[in-house]
Amino acid sequence: MADSTPTPNDPFSEANDALLDELLRQSLQGAADGQDARVERVIASLDDLPAIADAPAAAQAVRRRTMFYRLASLAAVVLIGLFVWGSAGGDAQATVLRCLEQATRFGVRCYQQTTVIQRPLVGDLERQSELYVDGANRFVIRRDAFRPGAQLWLGCDGEQCWLAPPRGPIILTDGPAMERWLERGAPDDPPLQLAGMLRRLSNHYDLQQLPDESIDTPAGEAACERIAGRVQDDAPLQLPATIELWADKHSGVARRMVLDWGLGPGDRGRSRVTIELAPTPELPDDWFEYSAHSDGRPVRRELP
Repeated sequence: MADSTPTPNDPFSEANDALLDELLRQSLQGAADGQDARVERVIASLDDLPAIADAPAAAQAVRRRTMFYRLASLAAVVLIGLFVWGSAGGDAQATVLRCLEQATRFGVRCYQQTTVIQRPLVGDLERQSELYVDGANRFVIRRDAFRPGAQLWLGCDGEQCWLAPPRGPIILTDGPAMERWLERGAPDDPPLQLAGMLRRLSNHYDLQQLPDESIDTPAGEAACERIAGRVQDDAPLQLPATIELWADKHSGVARRMVLDWGLGPGDRGRSRVTIELAPTPELPDDWFEYSAHSDGRPVRRELP
């Protein structure tokens, strides 16, 4: 009895393998797309069956049946996987990763930040800050100091971090040292970087896709995907208990983030931070360097 197993150079075998590869590629591409779009690509791929030439009719029939069963089995696996992936928060993860990709691209954006400090005995305190970001490693944060009219600036130019206090010399240091300084500082010190917050949201939170929501912006309403994240039990300490994200449906840019530490009624400290995308003013070229905020003051380098 002749062996009907396709040889490595069999045109049917090559076409079959190529179609299987294409089916997987179509189903997995576009992670930020909705689940329906991915399913439609899988179904469309099934309609694109390759022609089998130069084979007897009986062999063609056998091979077509074999191909159909293989494709039907693979399609079932892929489609089930898509539904399971979507129900397990895959769409939410894709949205966060798309936001993270946008946050790491160069291009200056400005965010307004409102921090609420819970003080049970004397009443809550609300502070305003500004966050400027340019890619993953360049940022500037401005916030009001405790002395009326004074400001504190801190940032990173992509190579070194710096702190410009209301008085005294400019302090140069590295990223980890800056984070340690913030941990020792006031409870309303803002998170360092938007990309870092999104990365933590992706890695240390259980995500849930909420219904889409439009938010008001200076340019009108913006349609957003909304994601809710609850911190995992094994996550590092000091992370917010919950994070909500509003991601622009068209650009993928993070338009709003709300970080909530879930403090109890008698607890004191930073309880809630709201970050909102704002119009970006015209900035000098050296905005992310300490020299733009030093006012000619001396510089002191702090070792890590």
